Amino acid sequence: MVNSGGWTTYDLVNYLVSIQSNLTPQEYEDLRQKRVFAKENAGRGQPAAKADRKVQRHKAKDLYEPTDLFRELGLPIIDWGANKQWDPTSNNGK
Repeated sequence: MVNSGGWTTYDLVNYLVSIQSNLTPQEYEDLRQKRVFAKENAGRGQPAAKADRKVQRHKAKDLYEPTDLFRELGLPIIDWGANKQWDPTSNNGK
């Protein structure tokens, strides 16, 4: 899944949360270094997955929460999906 790129960020995070207790420290570090998360396409006002067929991926540490404040500041926002509710206190948000 991570290598193919055929997922939404929300789906990938759901999967990773479901297996997090089985990840080794090395696998966790590998995930921290991989560019697997899509960025919202702020220039066109739509999620990255709908803007282009080929989605540029980023490290989680390079993206910000999908909140209006970060959008207004022009920061790169994780593409959480238009129909998915962001909850920073949930396991997915953490």
